Amino acid sequence: MPPFERVQRIKKEFTFAWDETVKSQQAVMEGKIHQIHFRVPDSVNNVAATLTLEDEDGYEIYNSGAKAENGNYNLVPPIPLLVAGNFTFKVTLAGAPGVAGPPVSDPVTAIAAIYYEGTF
Repeated sequence: MPPFERVQRIKKEFTFAWDETVKSQQAVMEGKIHQIHFRVPDSVNNVAATLTLEDEDGYEIYNSGAKAENGNYNLVPPIPLLVAGNFTFKVTLAGAPGVAGPPVSDPVTAIAAIYYEGTF
């Protein structure tokens, strides 16, 4: 009997200290990505963020392009993106989030929620 297919969601949070610009996390997925919700945090230095997805061999298979800070974006790949295996989600800020005041500001957190049709 074939495995049951349904829409699944993977949520990743990327918390940046005042001087950090790149964060990444791993996930295992199998299926087709249909939509990605990407929330870019507000920061002192008003920096844009880019979400990328790399396969287990390190090849970039998705790039959101730079997204302005303090925004919520519903990203849809041009075609459903086929995925299978171990993946790295990476958020890259255009610069350091910055300092709000002594000693430093609270960290800022970008959120990516990936919706995909897959098996379990």
